[in-house]
Amino acid sequence: MKEVNKILLKFTRNIQDIDENTITSFHQLFSEAVISNSPIICTDFFTQNLPPFIIAQIKRKRNMYREYKTHQDPGIKRSINESNKNIQNMIQEFRSHSWIEACERINEQKRKRTGGKSQNLADIRTPTTTYRL
Repeated sequence: MKEVNKILLKFTRNIQDIDENTITSFHQLFSEAVISNSPIICTDFFTQNLPPFIIAQIKRKRNMYREYKTHQDPGIKRSINESNKNIQNMIQEFRSHSWIEACERINEQKRKRTGGKSQNLADIRTPTTTYRL
């Protein structure tokens, strides 16, 4: 913020009278100063946007549920339950696959930063302890 204030202070010292062009140039200078002096935000490694085929399955299940509500057919209810299980399994597979990809991206960045000398997240094992009673 100090850098932005320095840039704006230099600009305001040279102002003779305020008109529309001065306001426009001040606004542009302010925007550029804030953008150039703002920290870069790291990308999120683990975002979970569902793929279109899972979203289509969810929509189909919702439509079946609406039909079930109007007709109260037990066959429709069974197909809704089956569809719900399939959707849950697909989401679980997608999440586990996304997690593995996120770990691989993190490992790849670690290797780039350390020159390949870092340990992979996938290789880290928690110690197993056995308890005897």
